[in-house]
Amino acid sequence: MATKVAIPFYLSSSKSSKNISLRYPQYKPSFSAFKTMRIQCARRSIRTGKKRYPSEKKKLERTRKPLDDVKNKEEGFWRLSKLNVPVHKDPGKDDLSVSLGLLEAIAKVLEFPVASMLPPEGFTVVRKSIDARKLLKEPNFVYTVHMDVKKLLDLLPRIWDFISRLEPKLGLVEHFPEEQVSGDLIKIIHDCQEIKEVSQPSKKKPKVAVVGSGPSGLFASLVLAELGADVTLIERGEAVEQRGRDIGALVVRRLLQGESNFCFGEGGAGTWSDGKLVTRIGRNSDSVLAVMKTLVHFGAPPNILVNGKPHLGTDRLIPLLRNFRQHLQGLGVTIKFGTRVDDLLVENSQVIGVKVSDSRQKLHADSLKLGFDAVVLAVGHSARDTYEMLLSYNVDLAPKDFAVGLRIEHPQELINSIQYSALANEVQKGRGKVPVADYKVVKYVDEDDSGSSSREWSRSCYSFCMCPGGLFSPAQIHLSSVSMACHFLGVHLSGQMQHLLSQSHPKTLIPMDPLQELNFRYFILPICCTILLMSWQLLVAPLCTWMF
Repeated sequence: MATKVAIPFYLSSSKSSKNISLRYPQYKPSFSAFKTMRIQCARRSIRTGKKRYPSEKKKLERTRKPLDDVKNKEEGFWRLSKLNVPVHKDPGKDDLSVSLGLLEAIAKVLEFPVASMLPPEGFTVVRKSIDARKLLKEPNFVYTVHMDVKKLLDLLPRIWDFISRLEPKLGLVEHFPEEQVSGDLIKIIHDCQEIKEVSQPSKKKPKVAVVGSGPSGLFASLVLAELGADVTLIERGEAVEQRGRDIGALVVRRLLQGESNFCFGEGGAGTWSDGKLVTRIGRNSDSVLAVMKTLVHFGAPPNILVNGKPHLGTDRLIPLLRNFRQHLQGLGVTIKFGTRVDDLLVENSQVIGVKVSDSRQKLHADSLKLGFDAVVLAVGHSARDTYEMLLSYNVDLAPKDFAVGLRIEHPQELINSIQYSALANEVQKGRGKVPVADYKVVKYVDEDDSGSSSREWSRSCYSFCMCPGGLFSPAQIHLSSVSMACHFLGVHLSGQMQHLLSQSHPKTLIPMDPLQELNFRYFILPICCTILLMSWQLLVAPLCTWMF
């Protein structure tokens, strides 16, 4: 019987040197030796301004504008935020109706005596999330509700006595003279009369090439096609149907297709990733809602417009992308799968087209020149050959901070028990009353701290991409003399039927040149695969080995 040995390693670097060295740790005692160690939080500690997180500093610097008096309270609508409903009074996470428990929270804001008399038709739920912090007596569902005054007055005229006394409160009660209902991108383009009046119909449609069929490429193609352009969508990978078969061959039989895998193909790298739609910027803006409504138009569940942490699993993204493709083809978009852009056609310092080849052929295929009036590059995070080609044309590329970290795997039941305590049994593998539990960790090292001498070397350590019921998948492909796939991301299925929860904990690194992140990636991947002897297995070690 074969024995699998996991060899952890460390990366060390210094500020004065850009070299990265690989060292193996010395022997460390087993986890049982750390049983007596405890992590304690300082009590009654006061954080000074220097120790605050950036978001807290913004709150301190923010000057509150005085709230204007509402002249016509019977017009428009009111937004009631932070309405807390205990879990035992709520129908559950999947119910977005106006329940009796929510009416009680609304009646408390309006100072209305009998909550059951309020007509539910006058209220609309626009956001729902769960607050399970330990400082609360019990977890609460937190709602944001829109109150239609005219509809309420038609159904219950006596409620005017209470609405007339309602005053705006910052972050809790807001009044809007008229409701701004933003539709999906298709509806916005069709209803925008200004664009139709300003744009003069031309005899010849502009020919535009969109390179990449990830989220940016798909939405760029959609908007351009709706505005009347002649769009050609070029994707080096395959359609989701064939891509799914190629990924199955990779996972089951270890057969790698270099241009159709977890990284390349219709929908981009996120198609087989967690599919989270959380913006982390608080309340969704109109532009974010327009994108979400477009996803609903193509088959996403409507609850992503209301849920506090919406997500789309891979099983839902595949039919959504199929509908998206059919709509683009109905608009006249030409979609070329299995086609790789090798070079740009430049004349008089202007891009006049692209040079493409068949990515399905393993040997060098003949190039084909295609002329276009404009080229949109939406190539994603793994198209190194395209980045190098752009640098050869002296195109300005700005480096971006990137994160390096590791995956931590926990039993899902453990996180549910810690977060919900007695309510952990209500999760029921994602089908219960409360959502599966998750958490977030953030550590920010300020430039004024002793551990960071300059802004250039400031660091942040944070958690992201938590996948309840997630699976590990190879998500970085680099082809040279061998095929390597040693960086793993979580794949999230919307059913959440698995028993494990994966969490990523990266640390921010600041690159000096545009390709430094890619150079680092291709430096560490061969080392990982050499250690693993091309066994396609994860590099596994207990968490305490990495922390202590």
